[in-house]
Amino acid sequence: MELGDAVIGHITSAFVLVFGFMVPAVHSVVSWETNLSPIVPVR
Repeated sequence: MELGDAVIGHITSAFVLVFGFMVPAVHSVVSWETNLSPIVPVR
């Protein structure tokens, strides 16, 4: 059981790390698209 808990802990920390990197990137892309939406026609 302890080994499983350790693996879950490592996976969770890895997800948190990836999430911390992804959120600012997605945020900047979303804000960039919303800023260009009046200029660029959406199909």
